Amino acid sequence: MVHVVRNRLLSLKSLPETLEAHYGSGPIKYCKFIYYSILSINKFVIMFASKNDFNEKQAEEYRHPCIEIQQKTLSEFRDGKHLPREYYFDKQDGSMRCFAVTMDGTPCHIHWVHGKGVAGRFLILGDGEAEISHIVTLPEYRGQGLCSQSIRQTLAQLFREGCERVYSVVHSENAASLKALSNAGMTRLRVVHTLGPFNRRVRPGADREGVGR
Repeated sequence: MVHVVRNRLLSLKSLPETLEAHYGSGPIKYCKFIYYSILSINKFVIMFASKNDFNEKQAEEYRHPCIEIQQKTLSEFRDGKHLPREYYFDKQDGSMRCFAVTMDGTPCHIHWVHGKGVAGRFLILGDGEAEISHIVTLPEYRGQGLCSQSIRQTLAQLFREGCERVYSVVHSENAASLKALSNAGMTRLRVVHTLGPFNRRVRPGADREGVGR
């Protein structure tokens, strides 16, 4: 119970910045948040990449290296700033790994990775599987291909570490993120539906035969 309360408080604290990062500025961001979070039947796309099908590019092709960053580095950057909630997931689940692209000392893109045993919202992961989640690029750094570059680099690292399958779940209306994941080498596996905050968790490994569905 303490863990749940702490997560909710952290989400509320960074709510304005989170909504601006996802829905844009102005009062409309709150309307969209209420609609998608409570009222709407939403569709989320499970994206997928496998070690056997992944073609790794050479590291020198990446203009902006994506590296795993430690809690101390992230804490120093967050100090005194108002950032989207994606920057605080180490406070909610310490077992997740943080990857970021840094420009001019600013982690301008960030995403998190977890494997089997961590309770994600949508997926039940098995052996050799991982999920990339909580992906965000700060608005002022968008349009540079940071998301696709960073996700591809993280995929390459996870596959080198022995992971066999990597997933990511994105809202079906988030065209920019879907394009970035596709450019990074991920393909559509299946669609899951939610009613506001309610959904059924699935085992994505059991749906390989439904790729593209």
